[in-house]
Amino acid sequence: MSVATTLQSPAKAKEKRQYLVDFEQLSATNQDGYGLVCAGSGTNVDVKESCFKKCTYAGMLVKPGATATATRCGFMENGEVGLFVKVVIPK
Repeated sequence: MSVATTLQSPAKAKEKRQYLVDFEQLSATNQDGYGLVCAGSGTNVDVKESCFKKCTYAGMLVKPGATATATRCGFMENGEVGLFVKVVIPK
């Protein structure tokens, strides 16, 4: 079974919201994309003792504005990279 999860704070929220999500012993596999996507300002994800395996692109994608911590996690056999962090460089 494939697992694809996206966590994103609402960009147009009138009030500042933060999403704090903890995963422990998560097993993520997705033959159609990413295992876990963290996106949006205020999104904070803490992943412990988890495995991201056999995802087409990357096991975990962290987009600008999101914060993610991976402790004792395995990233293996993913199509491109295990962990992909997108960074915005100011001009």
